[in-house]
Amino acid sequence: MTVDWQGPAWLRRPAEAIGVRIFHRATKLSLEGPAYTDSAVEHLSQLNDLKSLTLQRTQISDQGLQRLRQALPLCRIERAQP
Repeated sequence: MTVDWQGPAWLRRPAEAIGVRIFHRATKLSLEGPAYTDSAVEHLSQLNDLKSLTLQRTQISDQGLQRLRQALPLCRIERAQP
């Protein structure tokens, strides 16, 4: 899983070094592997700040993908299958 956190890195890094999370809204997420199924759709649908979601070789169905697109209309959702 890859997550890009919103906010400038020069400001985030010093805070994260001492355990403080700032700019903690995920804006870009990449999930890979068969462990991600339709059961993840409910949780992913709550990430309202997502601008980009990439699903690689997941087990999320076409119906799950449709639910994600309805729940996150401002998010670019891509599915990369082999």
